[in-house]
Amino acid sequence: MKKLTVFLILAITLLMGSYAVAEQSVISPEHPLYQLRRAAELGSENLAPNELVRSEIMVLNAGRRAAEARNISEVNERRAMELSEEYSEKMEEVKKLGERISENARKQDFEALVANATQHHAEILSQVRGRVSENAREAIDRALNNSMMGHQRALKKLEEHTGEIPEHINIQERVPEHVRDNIGTEDRNGEENDEQEGENDKKEEPVDNGGEENQTTEN
Repeated sequence: MKKLTVFLILAITLLMGSYAVAEQSVISPEHPLYQLRRAAELGSENLAPNELVRSEIMVLNAGRRAAEARNISEVNERRAMELSEEYSEKMEEVKKLGERISENARKQDFEALVANATQHHAEILSQVRGRVSENAREAIDRALNNSMMGHQRALKKLEEHTGEIPEHINIQERVPEHVRDNIGTEDRNGEENDEQEGENDKKEEPVDNGGEENQTTEN
């Protein structure tokens, strides 16, 4: 267990460095080479040798969308909203990709990747949220909620695999409390309601109407 924890911490440290490099390499959506850059990102995803490597590339590209939204938010709210939506779509792809990873060790690496990345993304998106008008926050909130919920799912899976959560992974330190309180309430309540309904369904026993049917037949 200690060796696994050490490995996860090292992996997270390396990933944090990768996020910093990715953020520094962000270019404006208005740059002449921006579309070429996007095409190169998609090509690198498609050429990845396996699901884990592909998920790492996709997570980095999603982080670029969040950083681009932050950089352009004060001058073009609509574009910031579009980039936030693209972030959500990319992270949804990442989630589906993770579901296809079958090897236990790679699943652990994937969950650590998502848990660490989403806390970084949530920090950036919360900054975007603070820079745009109230009318533009709906799309930002969806992206931020996607990031925070993905973070919680990854932490839960990571704890199931390893029995503990590395101290370096903590979204509470990255996202302001007032943002955490206002984001994701509906989704969290929805999940709780779904779980409660599932428990209620299990408790319900099928009604045996055989006796009534027999009485009707005899009559």
